[in-house]
Amino acid sequence: MNKLFLCAVALFTGAAYGDSVRAYGGRANVRPKARGDALDYRIELRDARFPSRVTAGEKSVIESTWVNMSVAPKTKSAALTWSLIDKDGSVSWCVTDDSFDFRSLEPKLDGEERPQTILTPCRFPDAPASLKPGVYALAVSVGSRQGAPEVALPLDGQIGATLRYRLGTVTVVERQTAESPDTVETPVAGRAPSLLPARRKFKLAWSDEFDGDRLDESIWSYRTNFWGRPAHWFAHPSDNTVEVKDGLLHMKVAKRPDGQFVSPQLQTGEILWDYPDNGTTNKFWWIGKREPAKFQHRYGYWECRCKLQRKPGWWSAFWMQSENIGTTLDPADSGAEIDMLESFKPGIVWPHNVFACGYGADEKRIQVGGDWDVQLPNWEGWHYFGVLWNKDGYVFYVDGKEDGRVAELISHRPHFMYLTTECRNYRVRRMTGKADPNLDDAVAAGDEFVVDHVRVWDEVE
Repeated sequence: MNKLFLCAVALFTGAAYGDSVRAYGGRANVRPKARGDALDYRIELRDARFPSRVTAGEKSVIESTWVNMSVAPKTKSAALTWSLIDKDGSVSWCVTDDSFDFRSLEPKLDGEERPQTILTPCRFPDAPASLKPGVYALAVSVGSRQGAPEVALPLDGQIGATLRYRLGTVTVVERQTAESPDTVETPVAGRAPSLLPARRKFKLAWSDEFDGDRLDESIWSYRTNFWGRPAHWFAHPSDNTVEVKDGLLHMKVAKRPDGQFVSPQLQTGEILWDYPDNGTTNKFWWIGKREPAKFQHRYGYWECRCKLQRKPGWWSAFWMQSENIGTTLDPADSGAEIDMLESFKPGIVWPHNVFACGYGADEKRIQVGGDWDVQLPNWEGWHYFGVLWNKDGYVFYVDGKEDGRVAELISHRPHFMYLTTECRNYRVRRMTGKADPNLDDAVAAGDEFVVDHVRVWDEVE
């Protein structure tokens, strides 16, 4: 269990802001120093990802990857602590994650490293006395479960002699008060309202209210391929897993006669890498004929009102993507993946992701908001999910409340929209995974992901 310890403020000597670790907004590419003889130095931080901007009171996640180059350190305890250090070198806030003990980090075996990734949920306090708005250094340390640093790490950027190491900066902004809400209810004639970011003006650019009695195929297509191959767990139109009635889109899970479970993925465009092999042997270009996107758009507020699935075994999502993500290492040019909603367990909304630079060795990702293990209030009812995307970044919203900001990996390319569901486990081990055992119950219960509307609003001056 993750425990939060608010550290007592203490003044340290030495500069609070080193320059030896290169920070990419919410990510630090870590270059370890040469290891000495101390056992402590056998622990190495290889990668760290963190929000570059947070709102006081906001939930977030810090992701870090560690390796043990030899044996575990000789310490009484070895818990991970993240701290925010002010310009005077004082600890203004810290969180200690005791869910993982570094003494259990598996050492390198036969020359092969065995990295361990740790996801640390945290909430930045909203009391001004605890954490005032401003720019802070984010520091990492390993030590006691009370947050006291005890382990020297092979990192540059140590803050004085504290055994805390600076990785980058985090900007903390003040949370809006009740008199100044995050969003305002905006009427839409004959429909459920939209919850649009406050203190801004918008006009409706595009929407699907799911009128009629069938899916509008001038807008939507079924996603049936996954990374250049047919995805046997993605539903086809013949599986009858999509129904439009009474102004709602119903997306269901089904079981084919051969025992294969399927659920639908709907898209208004298609990522380049999904196109299957064209089957020819006389051409260098292996990708088959591409189709233009049915809808794509740049910037604006993207919103979905929906009811989440109620049974385990499958999951739902509302997200967007550039057709050409990863074709360059600049997301401004080739776009990103932006996840407004991912619900992998009933009622639980995971942190929002922004991915860029593809999904391989160059992948970059930032996570904000969400919660790993807390269900939404009234989670079986209607909920709103959205993102404000503009030239300055992304601001995520859940049920009209701001739920995280990202000021990095900003795309300036048009993106298309996804409404997707997926049966768990099939994509693991290079798409050889077996069905989740809960899927039979989900099918028997007629479980579904229900969408009332999707809308894209343009911001206007």
